[in-house]
Amino acid sequence: MIGPFFSIYWWENSDVSIEELQARNRKKLTTDWEIKIVLPEIKHAFEFQYRYLLNNASEDRQIYI
Repeated sequence: MIGPFFSIYWWENSDVSIEELQARNRKKLTTDWEIKIVLPEIKHAFEFQYRYLLNNASEDRQIYI
């Protein structure tokens, strides 16, 4: 659900709330980061992207227009 697939998933699961989708997104992101990405060099290279995505899926995220 990270990236462009999030909106597709939302479309296919319209009965699920945004909050639930974000919770699922955070869980998948954390699982992928902790289990699938194991090389320190790779973690270092993608750490900014990981933190950016985690912030976007955060419950505490503030949107300013």
